[in-house]
Amino acid sequence: MSNQFDRFVEEMETLRGTVKELSKENEQLKSAVGDLHQKVDFLEQISRNANVEIHGVPETKNENCIEILKEVSRMLEVENGSIPKAFRVGPPRNDRPRKILAVMDSMEARDKLVRAAKGSRELTAKNLHSDWPNERVYVNENLTSYRADLLRRTKIKARERDVKYVWLKNCVIHVRKSDGGPVSTIKSPQDLERM
Repeated sequence: MSNQFDRFVEEMETLRGTVKELSKENEQLKSAVGDLHQKVDFLEQISRNANVEIHGVPETKNENCIEILKEVSRMLEVENGSIPKAFRVGPPRNDRPRKILAVMDSMEARDKLVRAAKGSRELTAKNLHSDWPNERVYVNENLTSYRADLLRRTKIKARERDVKYVWLKNCVIHVRKSDGGPVSTIKSPQDLERM
Protein backbone atom coordinates (compact mmCIF):
# COMPACT_ATOMS: atom_id res chain seq x y z
CA MET A 1 0.00 0.00 0.00
CA SER A 2 2.84 2.35 0.87
CA ASN A 3 4.50 1.73 -2.52
CA GLN A 4 1.20 2.30 -4.33
CA PHE A 5 0.64 5.53 -2.40
CA ASP A 6 4.15 6.72 -3.23
CA ARG A 7 3.57 5.95 -6.93
CA PHE A 8 0.23 7.77 -6.78
CA VAL A 9 1.87 10.84 -5.20
CA GLU A 10 4.62 10.70 -7.84
CA GLU A 11 2.06 10.52 -10.66
CA MET A 12 0.10 13.41 -9.13
CA GLU A 13 3.23 15.56 -9.04
CA THR A 14 3.96 14.66 -12.68
CA LEU A 15 0.37 15.55 -13.64
CA ARG A 16 0.60 18.87 -11.74
CA GLY A 17 3.77 19.72 -13.64
CA THR A 18 2.10 18.81 -16.94
CA VAL A 19 -0.98 20.92 -16.12
CA LYS A 20 1.24 23.86 -15.16
CA GLU A 21 3.16 23.58 -18.46
CA LEU A 22 -0.08 23.30 -20.46
CA SER A 23 -1.57 26.31 -18.66
CA LYS A 24 1.53 28.36 -19.46
CA GLU A 25 1.45 27.24 -23.09
CA ASN A 26 -2.29 28.02 -23.27
CA GLU A 27 -1.69 31.57 -22.01
CA GLN A 28 1.08 32.06 -24.56
CA LEU A 29 -1.19 30.80 -27.35
CA LYS A 30 -4.02 33.09 -26.21
CA SER A 31 -1.63 36.02 -26.29
CA ALA A 32 -0.36 35.05 -29.76
CA VAL A 33 -3.94 34.68 -31.08
CA GLY A 34 -4.83 38.10 -29.63
CA ASP A 35 -1.79 39.67 -31.31
CA LEU A 36 -2.68 38.01 -34.64
CA HIS A 37 -6.29 39.16 -34.31
CA GLN A 38 -5.14 42.76 -33.84
CA LYS A 39 -2.78 42.51 -36.84
CA VAL A 40 -5.53 41.09 -39.08
CA ASP A 41 -7.93 43.82 -37.92
CA PHE A 42 -5.26 46.46 -38.58
CA LEU A 43 -4.70 45.17 -42.13
CA GLU A 44 -8.44 44.91 -42.79
CA GLN A 45 -8.94 48.47 -41.52
CA ILE A 46 -6.18 49.78 -43.80
CA SER A 47 -8.05 48.30 -46.77
CA ARG A 48 -11.13 50.33 -45.69
CA ASN A 49 -9.38 53.62 -44.90
CA ALA A 50 -10.81 55.54 -47.85
CA ASN A 51 -14.37 54.22 -47.38
CA VAL A 52 -17.42 55.92 -45.90
CA GLU A 53 -20.77 54.56 -44.78
CA ILE A 54 -23.96 56.53 -45.37
CA HIS A 55 -26.86 55.63 -43.09
CA GLY A 56 -30.49 56.72 -43.35
CA VAL A 57 -30.95 57.07 -47.11
CA PRO A 58 -34.18 55.32 -48.20
CA GLU A 59 -33.84 52.56 -50.78
CA THR A 60 -35.45 52.99 -54.17
CA LYS A 61 -35.72 50.74 -57.19
CA ASN A 62 -32.88 51.18 -59.73
CA GLU A 63 -31.10 53.70 -57.50
CA ASN A 64 -27.63 54.94 -58.33
CA CYS A 65 -25.60 55.02 -55.10
CA ILE A 66 -22.79 57.05 -56.69
CA GLU A 67 -25.32 59.76 -57.61
CA ILE A 68 -26.71 59.69 -54.06
CA LEU A 69 -23.20 60.22 -52.69
CA LYS A 70 -22.61 63.07 -55.16
CA GLU A 71 -25.85 64.69 -53.97
CA VAL A 72 -24.73 64.32 -50.33
CA SER A 73 -21.41 65.94 -51.28
CA ARG A 74 -23.15 68.81 -53.11
CA MET A 75 -25.43 69.43 -50.16
CA LEU A 76 -22.45 69.50 -47.78
CA GLU A 77 -20.46 71.63 -50.24
CA VAL A 78 -17.59 69.15 -50.30
CA GLU A 79 -15.54 68.39 -53.41
CA ASN A 80 -14.76 64.66 -53.51
CA GLY A 81 -13.26 64.14 -56.93
CA SER A 82 -14.27 60.88 -58.55
CA ILE A 83 -16.05 58.17 -56.59
CA PRO A 84 -14.95 54.76 -57.86
CA LYS A 85 -17.68 52.67 -56.16
CA ALA A 86 -20.79 53.03 -54.05
CA PHE A 87 -23.31 50.31 -53.25
CA ARG A 88 -25.76 49.01 -50.62
CA VAL A 89 -24.41 46.55 -48.07
CA GLY A 90 -26.13 43.78 -46.14
CA PRO A 91 -29.38 41.88 -46.46
CA PRO A 92 -32.61 43.82 -47.06
CA ARG A 93 -34.40 44.91 -43.86
CA ASN A 94 -37.95 45.99 -43.17
CA ASP A 95 -37.18 48.30 -40.25
CA ARG A 96 -34.56 50.56 -41.88
CA PRO A 97 -32.70 51.03 -45.16
CA ARG A 98 -29.37 49.33 -45.70
CA LYS A 99 -26.27 51.48 -45.47
CA ILE A 100 -24.45 52.70 -48.56
CA LEU A 101 -20.75 51.88 -48.66
CA ALA A 102 -18.72 54.25 -50.82
CA VAL A 103 -15.08 54.00 -51.82
CA MET A 104 -13.53 57.46 -51.95
CA ASP A 105 -10.40 58.61 -53.81
CA SER A 106 -8.43 59.14 -50.62
CA MET A 107 -8.51 59.35 -46.85
CA GLU A 108 -8.54 63.14 -47.17
CA ALA A 109 -11.75 62.99 -49.23
CA ARG A 110 -13.24 60.66 -46.61
CA ASP A 111 -12.24 62.98 -43.78
CA LYS A 112 -13.67 66.09 -45.49
CA LEU A 113 -17.01 64.38 -46.11
CA VAL A 114 -17.28 62.90 -42.59
CA ARG A 115 -16.30 66.21 -40.96
CA ALA A 116 -18.82 68.19 -43.05
CA ALA A 117 -21.61 65.70 -42.28
CA LYS A 118 -20.92 65.82 -38.53
CA GLY A 119 -21.20 69.62 -38.59
CA SER A 120 -24.43 69.71 -40.61
CA ARG A 121 -27.94 69.51 -39.17
CA GLU A 122 -29.38 69.96 -42.68
CA LEU A 123 -28.30 66.52 -43.91
CA THR A 124 -31.68 64.78 -44.01
CA ALA A 125 -33.23 62.36 -46.47
CA LYS A 126 -35.94 64.95 -47.26
CA ASN A 127 -33.30 67.52 -48.22
CA LEU A 128 -31.74 64.97 -50.58
CA HIS A 129 -35.06 64.09 -52.22
CA SER A 130 -38.43 65.73 -51.56
CA ASP A 131 -40.32 62.40 -51.50
CA TRP A 132 -38.19 60.97 -48.71
CA PRO A 133 -38.91 61.28 -44.96
CA ASN A 134 -37.41 64.06 -42.88
CA GLU A 135 -34.91 61.79 -41.12
CA ARG A 136 -31.26 62.46 -40.43
CA VAL A 137 -28.60 60.99 -42.73
CA TYR A 138 -25.26 60.04 -41.17
CA VAL A 139 -21.85 59.73 -42.82
CA ASN A 140 -19.24 57.69 -40.91
CA GLU A 141 -15.87 56.07 -41.37
CA ASN A 142 -16.13 52.44 -42.50
CA LEU A 143 -14.96 50.31 -39.56
CA THR A 144 -14.16 46.62 -39.41
CA SER A 145 -16.75 44.56 -37.52
CA TYR A 146 -14.27 44.21 -34.63
CA ARG A 147 -13.79 47.99 -34.33
CA ALA A 148 -17.49 48.73 -34.81
CA ASP A 149 -18.30 46.34 -31.95
CA LEU A 150 -15.52 47.85 -29.82
CA LEU A 151 -16.90 51.35 -30.50
CA ARG A 152 -20.40 50.23 -29.48
CA ARG A 153 -19.06 48.67 -26.27
CA THR A 154 -16.95 51.77 -25.57
CA LYS A 155 -20.02 54.02 -25.79
CA ILE A 156 -21.91 51.77 -23.36
CA LYS A 157 -18.98 51.70 -20.91
CA ALA A 158 -18.57 55.49 -21.26
CA ARG A 159 -22.18 56.03 -20.15
CA GLU A 160 -21.65 53.70 -17.18
CA ARG A 161 -18.45 55.47 -16.10
CA ASP A 162 -19.46 59.07 -16.84
CA VAL A 163 -16.91 59.47 -19.64
CA LYS A 164 -17.91 62.66 -21.46
CA TYR A 165 -16.36 62.18 -24.92
CA VAL A 166 -16.05 59.17 -27.26
CA TRP A 167 -14.95 59.80 -30.85
CA LEU A 168 -13.26 58.29 -33.90
CA LYS A 169 -10.28 59.73 -35.69
CA ASN A 170 -8.69 57.78 -38.51
CA CYS A 171 -10.71 54.73 -37.47
CA VAL A 172 -9.19 54.76 -33.96
CA ILE A 173 -11.44 55.11 -30.90
CA HIS A 174 -10.58 57.91 -28.47
CA VAL A 175 -12.10 58.77 -25.09
CA ARG A 176 -11.83 61.70 -22.69
CA LYS A 177 -13.44 61.68 -19.26
CA SER A 178 -13.89 65.45 -18.99
CA ASP A 179 -13.02 68.77 -20.63
CA GLY A 180 -9.26 69.20 -20.63
CA GLY A 181 -8.67 65.67 -19.33
CA PRO A 182 -6.19 63.24 -20.86
CA VAL A 183 -7.14 61.42 -24.07
CA SER A 184 -6.98 57.62 -24.13
CA THR A 185 -7.18 55.33 -27.13
CA ILE A 186 -9.23 52.14 -27.09
CA LYS A 187 -7.74 49.40 -29.27
CA SER A 188 -8.82 46.29 -27.39
CA PRO A 189 -11.27 45.00 -24.78
CA GLN A 190 -8.41 45.25 -22.26
CA ASP A 191 -8.13 49.00 -22.94
CA LEU A 192 -11.87 49.23 -22.43
CA GLU A 193 -11.60 47.66 -18.97
CA ARG A 194 -8.89 50.17 -18.00
CA MET A 195 -11.02 53.11 -19.18
